[in-house]
Amino acid sequence: MGKLKKTSSPPQKDYKSGLEYTHRMNLNRFHEVFSAGNECGLYDAICYCREYAATLPKWALDELAIRQRELMFGGENPNKRHAAWRRKFEDDMADRMRFETVEQCLEHGVQEKVVFEVSSRALAGTAAAGTPHAMREAYRRFVKRQKENPLRYYIPQYLRVESRHEYPKPAPGGGTMFQFRDDARFSHRKQVDPMFGGRALCPPWDSKFLLP
Repeated sequence: MGKLKKTSSPPQKDYKSGLEYTHRMNLNRFHEVFSAGNECGLYDAICYCREYAATLPKWALDELAIRQRELMFGGENPNKRHAAWRRKFEDDMADRMRFETVEQCLEHGVQEKVVFEVSSRALAGTAAAGTPHAMREAYRRFVKRQKENPLRYYIPQYLRVESRHEYPKPAPGGGTMFQFRDDARFSHRKQVDPMFGGRALCPPWDSKFLLP
């Protein structure tokens, strides 16, 4: 028998080019998110470059310079602009939570005629609490806006669950309403979509609402 050929490790330049390609793809994705009007793209780009010692792209450096200049010297109501975006982000995340809750109710056999009522009860006491009518409107709003601009509902990869608004909120009956890909406590759970990185988790509901 002939001698087995030894397999050599890939050349360093191939590894480096592959790593650069990965960085470029991820940073382009973050730029796409930011260009769609979602500040989470800039945040993820900064955190990504810090974690992997990658070079921060020019677009992110430019935006950081703008924000630092606003912080130091002011501008055209920068605090008002930032506050407006935070409110929009919080409203969008609440709509997404409501949409995901409705979808999970339907997946588990809750009747359509009562699904918004069940979702409203499930989200009681959370950041996405609301009446059945609010659930219906949020569901419709999410479907419409998600088609127009899917990146509007992008959740940053580096968002920790311990935040100013205490996401995720505990769900009635146990569990939590959101999970994030960087939280080890939820690493064993299935992701709903790599674009979003998390999904709502519904608590148990009354069996009488299930389809026969």
